[in-house]
Amino acid sequence: MRDLGRRWAIGALIVLAIFVAVLAAQTWAKATRPTDLQMYLAASRALWSGADPYAAGDGAPFIYPLFLCVVVWPLWHVPLAAHVWIWFALSIASAVVAISLLSRLHQDLGRHRLIVASAIVAMFLAEPMQSNLRNGQINFIVIAMCAAFAWYWSRGRGVAASAWLAAAISLKITPAIFIVFLVMRRQWSRIAESLAMTALFAIGLPWLVAGSRMWADYRGYLDAFLLDRATGAPPIEEMRPLSVSTFLHKYIGTVTSYDVPLLGLALVLFVALAIDRGVVRGRSQLAMLVSLYLATIVFAAPMTEAHHAAFLMPGLAFLVWRALAQELSLPRVAAVCAVLVAFAVMRRVPGAAFAGTAGTWVLLVMESRNGGTARGNSATPNGVFP
Repeated sequence: MRDLGRRWAIGALIVLAIFVAVLAAQTWAKATRPTDLQMYLAASRALWSGADPYAAGDGAPFIYPLFLCVVVWPLWHVPLAAHVWIWFALSIASAVVAISLLSRLHQDLGRHRLIVASAIVAMFLAEPMQSNLRNGQINFIVIAMCAAFAWYWSRGRGVAASAWLAAAISLKITPAIFIVFLVMRRQWSRIAESLAMTALFAIGLPWLVAGSRMWADYRGYLDAFLLDRATGAPPIEEMRPLSVSTFLHKYIGTVTSYDVPLLGLALVLFVALAIDRGVVRGRSQLAMLVSLYLATIVFAAPMTEAHHAAFLMPGLAFLVWRALAQELSLPRVAAVCAVLVAFAVMRRVPGAAFAGTAGTWVLLVMESRNGGTARGNSATPNGVFP
């Protein structure tokens, strides 16, 4: 296929600009209502003032490690307009950085095709993107940190990679799945660094702010949220399930309180042992593999909501890019199109969200097993690229 060319890329950029402008208007219209960003700021104020951050706010409860309360401290010292726009810009920048970093792990990646692919994915993932940006979600920032981890790891800069992974885990816990990625490569020093830095970010920094009271806060967080969510106990009838666990809970039901974490663990082990055997044959495969790990976060999580589909964005972008580059067979191109349509109708069609997640995950499994590219890139034996 001929290169889509500069005109297609410019058109895609215009579409993306209009899309972002619409989302910006929606974000501002909702700025004075309860959002996730307001919840983050309320929890941060509570931590710094000596109260319990997990009991702060009138809306949804704060459900993240205390590291987030520390790092958003500057935002509640600026006016409403400033912190809303700062967070919105940071989220957009994080999405761009994540796609850029992972795309640079490819060789001979067509920039124009990538821009077009990103515009296509943004349009079909309009609802999850709207949910993330309008409500001030943190998902795009976490995705960018995971991409930074992969970028620095691929260049042998282990300490920087560990720091980015630790920051991602300290914000949302679920990126801890990349510890499995390091285990498969027997990089024990990287694992030790990542866990030590996670302890520093998630425990050390909050302790400097709150002192020993932090332990009581975390104990309540463990009992009221983590253990409850790990078993899939909280019923969310209006939720559109994306993961296997939430799909089973909503439409089939479960047998025991332990089937949810065991199912999630089984999916993670399948990715680790059947797909990721510790040898990355090329940059393109690494990008696909990282995208698969991100997709597994959604597919295997005990509880998922529509905004978590943001973690599928990098994988979908690469699948669409490969379809545009004619590097996928016709059946797989059709499957990619079906996945995109599923996300487009996820609000109106029961089960469409899960079908989109499952389809994305399966396609990434297949591409990762194939090396993620038709061009057999090479890498050094330890997974670090020249």
